[in-house]
Formats: sequence, C-alpha cells, structure tokens
Amino acid sequence: MKTTHPNIHLWLHASAVELITEGSNATGVRCRTLTGVEAVFRAHRYIFALGGIESSRFFLQPRPGGLPWNRSGLLGRHFQDHIDCNAAAIHPHDLHQFHELFDPIFAHGFKYLPKLRLPPQLQAQHGTLSIGSTMSFEDTGKVRMQAKHTVRNLLRGRFRDVTQENLRHTAKHIPMLFNQIWRYKVQRRAYAPSEVRIFLRIHCEQEPTSCSSITLTDRRDPLGLLRVRFDWQISERELETIRQYVLIAERSLSSVARIIPDEDLMSGSPKFLARCDDSNHHMGGMRMSTSDATGVVDTNLRLYGLTNTYVCSSAVFPCSGFSNPTHTVLALAVRLSDHLDQAE
Repeated sequence: MKTTHPNIHLWLHASAVELITEGSNATGVRCRTLTGVEAVFRAHRYIFALGGIESSRFFLQPRPGGLPWNRSGLLGRHFQDHIDCNAAAIHPHDLHQFHELFDPIFAHGFKYLPKLRLPPQLQAQHGTLSIGSTMSFEDTGKVRMQAKHTVRNLLRGRFRDVTQENLRHTAKHIPMLFNQIWRYKVQRRAYAPSEVRIFLRIHCEQEPTSCSSITLTDRRDPLGLLRVRFDWQISERELETIRQYVLIAERSLSSVARIIPDEDLMSGSPKFLARCDDSNHHMGGMRMSTSDATGVVDTNLRLYGLTNTYVCSSAVFPCSGFSNPTHTVLALAVRLSDHLDQAE
C-alpha cells in the first residue's frame, strides 16, 4: 500500500506484540502477523495509539524484570466508560413542541442530538459526577423499516420477496413514509411517529477512581498475547448522580413534559443495573499524572520508566466527563505532535 508522504511508511497486518527496551530506552517494537511472520521496527521514539482497552492489555503483558512503567500499580485500574440508561419516562404536554425541541437535527452531512447537561454549579451543589442526557424515542424505526424494505424490493423487481401482508402493511403506512421524507428532506429533522415511547436517556460519568479494571487471563490469543479479563462495575455514587439528575430534570422540564422517574432507580433496586449499558467509550487504565507514584504516563503522555515512548489513547484519561471521548483523543494527538516537534 502506497502513501503520499515520503516520511510515512505503512505496514499492514503487523500487530505489535512486544516493546523491546534497554535500560530506560525503548529500542524496538516486535510485530507479528497471524501467519507467524515477525519483524522488529526500530525508531528514535515510539508512540502507541491503541484502543482504550488494548492500551492496558499491551502494557500489562508480562516481561522479565517486571513493568517499569507500572511503579504506581495503577496500570489497568480505574477503567471508566459512560453509563447509558433510560432513567425516566417522558410524557410531553405538547407533542409537536416537544419534537421541535428534541428531535435529532441533520445539517451539512451530520446528525446532531439535542442534549441536556447538569450545569457545573448544580453539579458542585449536589456533589454529583458529570452527567447529561438526550431524549430516546423507542421503536421509531421498526414499522417504517418494514415498509421501506417492501418499497425497495418492488423498485428492484424482487417481487418474490414481497408478500400480500407486506403490501397491506406498506399501503397502511404510506402516509407515515411521506411524513418521514418531508421531515428529513425539508425540515432536516428526524421523524418520530406520535405513538412512540419517549425516555430520558442518561449519559453519566464514572468515578475517576472507578472500581472497574482490566487484567489478564492465562489464555493466549493467536498472536501469543494474554487475553483480557474485564471487570466493569457501577458504583452507588454513579447511581446517586443519575437519581439527582432525574429529579432536577423533573423540575426543570415541568413546563414541557411530565417526567416519571424509573421506580427501580429511585428505590435502589438491583433490577435497574441490568438495564444499564456502557457506551463503548473506553477510558482510563493508564492514568495521566504528574508523578509515577500516581500514574502511568506523564502530562506529555510519556510512559513512565522510559524516555522515548508515548501513549496517545483514551486510556490515559484521569477522568471521563460525560461527553464522547474522540475529540479529546484528537486534541491529545495534536498536543503530543506539538510537544515532539518542539523537542527536536
């Protein structure tokens, strides 16, 4: 595969399996393919831009003499994700007005979700973590998708795939399909039929000292690396943050809708935990800190114990907020680039 820049060399299917070191310097990265071909890549400096879980996994791999970057003992600890859950049912007073406020917006090729968040002063007042929410419109697509599939099959001449029941269903929902097209093409908004159920969908930060962790099992993958043992936990403080947020939202949005908090959430029932999802926003495990006694990388993303190795990953986040982590990782990449450029 060719690149357009003479200083960039791209190697495919070369998975990193070992960081080779001499004293306080990294001297090479051993890579291996699934077919067993190995190569060692050498450079003056090394930057690991791995996923939030894979970062901890790679640097947790055992090595003779131990892990010089884990003097704090925090490698793999304090993993964080964002808690996603429906925490309250929403009953709008004026359905049209509600949809104008909270339906997703399409502009310039992007989809925007109107979000609510807890202001910093209320967060401090109530002692909560960072938290926000969107409106979740449940089952908005199932009826429409079935009708759209029928229309698509007819247009493509796949008449054998269309049953009489499909035709009856589509004819019944033609007005809804026109409404959806009008809402999207003209008004640039998502369309939600009036009968959908609406929920307050929470996006909650986890504690910076989360009890969640990444460790290794004794089983190896096809590349020879030990596999991950993953323990994701939700704390009482995180649940209390969600409760406080729902109560504040109930008061703040009273002129717009009637908000009914989830009974299991408010009562502390463990049933609510079963309805909590993670957001696939993997953060923490290689905490950034000013000291190797309290972190794994320094404030310039340099791996403690080595002079020329850096980690640019959401794994270095000391805390997670409630927003998506991608733009923060991009900002860290730009910042690291500037730091390395100045160090030349």
